[in-house]
Amino acid sequence: MAQPTNTNIPQDTVETESTLLLARETIPYTPSPRPMSGRSQSTPDLFDSLNSIGRRARSSTVSSVVSTSIEIVQGHLDKRKFMFLLAISLFIYLAFLAAFAPRTSLARDFRRWHNSKLTTSEVYRIFLDTLQEDNFIHHHMKSYTEIDNGAESLNYTMGEMKILGFEPKIETYYPWVTSPEATDVQLIKDGKYVFNASLIEDFPSKQIESAKFKKGYHAYSPNGEVKSSYIYCNYGTLNDYKTLLDHNIPIEGKIHILRDGLISTGMKLKNAELYGASSALIYNDPYDDGLVTKKNGFKTFPEGPARNPSSIKRDSVEYMFDFPGDPTSPNFPSKSKDIERLSPAGKIPRIPSIPISAKEIRPILLELNGKGIKLGNGDIEGFDYFCGPSDDKVQINLLNKQTHFISEINDIILEIPGIFSSGDIIIASHRDSWVYPGGAANPSSGSAILLEIARGLSKLRSKGWIPLRTIKLVSWDGESAAKIGSTEFIEDYASDLKNNALAYIDLDNAISGTEFHCAANKLMENAIIIAAKSTSFKGNEEWTLYEEWKNETGSKYKQLCDDPPSSIFQSHLGISSASFKFRNNMKTDAINHANSFFDSHEWMEHFVDPDFRLHGTLASFSGLLTLMLGEKELHFFSIHPYMKQVHKRTVELNRLINDIFPHDNELHHLSQTVEARLGLLAWQDSVIFDKKVEKLYQESFTDMPIWFGFKKLKLFISLQRMNKKLRSFDKLFVTHLGLDDREWMKHSLLAPNKYDGLTGDILPGVHEALVDMDRSRVSKELNILLEQFENVRKLLA
Repeated sequence: MAQPTNTNIPQDTVETESTLLLARETIPYTPSPRPMSGRSQSTPDLFDSLNSIGRRARSSTVSSVVSTSIEIVQGHLDKRKFMFLLAISLFIYLAFLAAFAPRTSLARDFRRWHNSKLTTSEVYRIFLDTLQEDNFIHHHMKSYTEIDNGAESLNYTMGEMKILGFEPKIETYYPWVTSPEATDVQLIKDGKYVFNASLIEDFPSKQIESAKFKKGYHAYSPNGEVKSSYIYCNYGTLNDYKTLLDHNIPIEGKIHILRDGLISTGMKLKNAELYGASSALIYNDPYDDGLVTKKNGFKTFPEGPARNPSSIKRDSVEYMFDFPGDPTSPNFPSKSKDIERLSPAGKIPRIPSIPISAKEIRPILLELNGKGIKLGNGDIEGFDYFCGPSDDKVQINLLNKQTHFISEINDIILEIPGIFSSGDIIIASHRDSWVYPGGAANPSSGSAILLEIARGLSKLRSKGWIPLRTIKLVSWDGESAAKIGSTEFIEDYASDLKNNALAYIDLDNAISGTEFHCAANKLMENAIIIAAKSTSFKGNEEWTLYEEWKNETGSKYKQLCDDPPSSIFQSHLGISSASFKFRNNMKTDAINHANSFFDSHEWMEHFVDPDFRLHGTLASFSGLLTLMLGEKELHFFSIHPYMKQVHKRTVELNRLINDIFPHDNELHHLSQTVEARLGLLAWQDSVIFDKKVEKLYQESFTDMPIWFGFKKLKLFISLQRMNKKLRSFDKLFVTHLGLDDREWMKHSLLAPNKYDGLTGDILPGVHEALVDMDRSRVSKELNILLEQFENVRKLLA
């Protein structure tokens, strides 16, 4: 029997799993039948050995695989355990932080994110303390009133701002202006010159010897020499002229003598030209000064508080109530001397005019006694206020000569960037003066206050303060002649202002008496009242500006801020505006010699504000209001007071509609629909909206735990949306075409009063159409309002 082949298997094949597996695949074990006889004893041993080797090899391989797998699985289990423990630890740590971390509000979180180091309360306190600890207004006032020209005023303002650590910039424009060369007025009788008016004030010559032009003049008054008889026309209002015409007084072709007051100088010239005047003289009547007059026993300045009879009020005759700014570049800025310009026709008078003092108008007016009818009352000694006209042999020779040229003006813009990119607050005054040296009330008081506000803001910046919204302090140039500086700026930056500006605060002619006066958009009413309650009056901690304000009104029921603004920011762009000042109370205050050399530092220091605490009060109040409008996370506006005021005016105008058009049922229905729609807006929608605003504001100051982060994010989004609504509200009343005959004024609710040129008017479009008894215009204006009120209701909803 053949011997089985002996297969040699190396020993090292059992040492590794791979070799054994290979051997098992190539030499599988298959048991053979056992032989009955003659079998070699060595054969079973070989197979047994092989079997033994195969069994041992398989057992070793399985053990190795299982062991390795266990190690791998165990490693994965250890990693999962580690991650689980790490997550548990992190959760416990965060829970610990959440449990013990301080609860914060959105307002505080927002300031912390932007590295603002001061709370709102600290901002207010530091600002007020800074202005109360020191008062630099006396220094600024003295400096401004001793300046000899506009260039020195520019350099002084820029220098003071830079000392405070700011980097103001200059915006330069090139408007068309006029400058006086000669003015003369002579009285002629029977062909002889019997009186020659000097047109110069009895002011110490050493203080005005450096003045370029000492005589009185009117900016933008056209050149001309007129020799004619004359007539007294009182204030030159439409009613005055109607009275003259009703009494068949001949007024055409004559020189019209007008007294200052009631309406603007430009309006007087516009009316005089309309009624056929050949030229005009304008004087200040002491009667209009109230109780403080020489007739009532007061001494005249400089010995006393009454008006010096030689004072002359310089003024502008441009029609600023229709088209402010450079009359040759309406609706576009005069950024270059070489721009193409338009004719100023229709924006300035065509007849010459000159201002004259009460002292020098007297001999001229005395010639009218006994002629014509009596027209009003006054305090010109010996004059019985007969209108005239004068005899043909009694005439006035009037000469006005001016040069017209392109001049450079410079606005100063001091900008403090805020955290938010929109909602800018602008506070401004002008520094150009009618007289150099001089101009204490106008413009130096406002300029000095503006620098004091800058000092308070500088102190805040040194403490790490970052304003929530951008604040701009602006010093206008060219405002006296025609509001040129501000108008050019508006036309230059109209798009940016529409998108970003929230409010405009004006400090023009800031201190001319002791009676506080506010003319403001009612959106700011609540903010104004709170700021007044937080401002000490003249440094007295026991008496606030608000209490003084209420005391002056004489009635707790009188609205404190009921006068609408006449700001061009409001009327052209819909930027909510306000104007604040201390003006003459007409009872005890010294008389302000407006635009005169008597408007001096001595007058201010001796008779109006000796310690300059009124200046300090207005600086604290207006600066605090600026901060309150800029530092609140939610705009400090209230819709209800505004709409309530407009609704009251609508009711008044609807009565006029019924009176003027008594049988026009269609117009009555339209006006009643507008009134009803506005009623819903004033007494329902605005009330609900203001409550939502207040609730949202309170929520922004509500402390929340750290895990309310998502809720704070939603709250922040709601704040942004609400701010956009509040910022857009007043701009919804801006129309593209503007008001009839004065398209530069584009706001339907607020504009300068067309009939006095001094105050603001509510619903000017409807008012002007009613005065003209133009039925189609009344209907058009009412339909515009109806659409605007509907859009506003949608916005508030």
